[in-house]
Amino acid sequence: MAATVVLVHGAWHGAWASRPDLVAGLLAGLATRGVKDEYLPKAQAALTQIQAQLDELRVQADLAKAEARDRLQEAIAELRKRQAEAKRKLDDAQKAGADAWKTLAPQAEQAVDDLGDALSKLGDEIQAAGGAAQKGWKTFLDEWNRERSERKKILDSEA
Repeated sequence: MAATVVLVHGAWHGAWASRPDLVAGLLAGLATRGVKDEYLPKAQAALTQIQAQLDELRVQADLAKAEARDRLQEAIAELRKRQAEAKRKLDDAQKAGADAWKTLAPQAEQAVDDLGDALSKLGDEIQAAGGAAQKGWKTFLDEWNRERSERKKILDSEA
């Protein structure tokens, strides 16, 4: 009659897969403790089978790691592609903004000059009316012209 060995050592019912080291050690221990000659070939065959299954699990783990690495590299490449596209769009937007500024700045300056000229004419008319209005208008017009000169300097320095 064959003896049955029951071992509970933190492994689920498939201990050969979850704890192959434990099963291999048990089989090796049985083989070295003088187990009948009829069990030794079975134990060695089981040990060989466990080793083959362990090797297969290692191969599967390596394949899973390689697949995960490939997917990660693809994701990184996609992110880099999106980053480059976003940078290109930002560069395009900045260039368009600079081009628009170059086009609109002279037009805006001309509009400011035209407004200044109109205000000067209006000031001349008010000065003709004389009195206190003339003094207040002169101060306003001087301030306006000073600010216009400063704006022109800023625009000239940015162009």
